[in-house]
Amino acid sequence: MKKENPEALIAEKAEELLGVIKEALDKANNEAEFRRPVDNFIESFAKTLTLTPRLESERTLVGGRADAVFNRLVIEYEPPRSLFPNNDRRTNQHAIGQVKGYISSLSTRERQAIDSLAGVVLDGALFIFIRYHEGSWKVDEPVSVDADSCEFFLKTLRSLATERSLTESNLVKDFGENRPFTTRCVPALYRALVSELAREGNNRTKALYEQWVTMFQEVCNYQEGKKNWRFT
Repeated sequence: MKKENPEALIAEKAEELLGVIKEALDKANNEAEFRRPVDNFIESFAKTLTLTPRLESERTLVGGRADAVFNRLVIEYEPPRSLFPNNDRRTNQHAIGQVKGYISSLSTRERQAIDSLAGVVLDGALFIFIRYHEGSWKVDEPVSVDADSCEFFLKTLRSLATERSLTESNLVKDFGENRPFTTRCVPALYRALVSELAREGNNRTKALYEQWVTMFQEVCNYQEGKKNWRFT
């Protein structure tokens, strides 16, 4: 199967995931034993499609620890066959509530729009897909784990792994000292700012710049003249 055809690859991998889940469901005595092979499959799938970043297990968020977070997708595992076909049951409601809380926390921590994230609950027999859309939570009724639902899960995972989160580490990687983008763009931005400040009547630009200087000094203890900054 060619990697250049991701849709066909996902359909093939959905069958593999179904096999992994069924085998784990038959062998697992608890949630942890069920979860391990599924996490391993997700990591392998991500590498095959060169998706980044990697799966994070036991991600600490406000309100607890999400079982797994893959970029903008929260995965909550439940004990094997513990969910019910109807979300009115307390077990389902508890799992759904946890996912909603994790999504809200992840949205705040990663500075991502909440409707750009999603969540899924999985007990090996059922999937529950959760998202926030147009001002309210959308919780699908439980669907059986089969080739179609596994394919939908993998498509969701792929679609939510294509954008970088606005985090400190990602900002440093992209805009840190001596990074290619930084060395090309910062001098140009600096020259544009100097030119704008030199124009008469730009009091607003000057005020914003002075406010930024003050905040920058507070954050990193920078003092003008302490170090020579050169832009070429």
